[in-house]
Amino acid sequence: MERLLEDGGPQWADPIRDAFGDKVLDLVQFCTDGLPDAQGQKGPWRERKERYLAHLRAAEGEGVLVSACDKLANLQAILLDLTEIGESVWARFSGGKGGSLWYYTQLVEAFGGRVPAALEVALRRDLAAVLELAEVKNRVV
Repeated sequence: MERLLEDGGPQWADPIRDAFGDKVLDLVQFCTDGLPDAQGQKGPWRERKERYLAHLRAAEGEGVLVSACDKLANLQAILLDLTEIGESVWARFSGGKGGSLWYYTQLVEAFGGRVPAALEVALRRDLAAVLELAEVKNRVV
């Protein structure tokens, strides 16, 4: 049940609600950037990510914190994979290297000043490490 609705589809909403309650389902929906259609296809990647960033920037409450924690875990996984398998990690991402680096840079900025300081420090630290390994350093992607 750890898959977001965007990964598994809307049919997961009821099982998530049944297992964990409405509050958890609301948080999962908050963190979902788009649902697949009947054929299992989602909208264009960049459009979904830009819409999710706008959603984050306007949002308040627990969803922002949960999303930030999720994105930190993702950054840490990317960082580990970069150190273990290198550049091939980017083939896993619909946005590729450039799009993924752009997205995570924008996410960290969107969380700035809106999550606990220690979480923001961790996000910025791990993003910097990913950018360093990806050899883009402080350049905006």
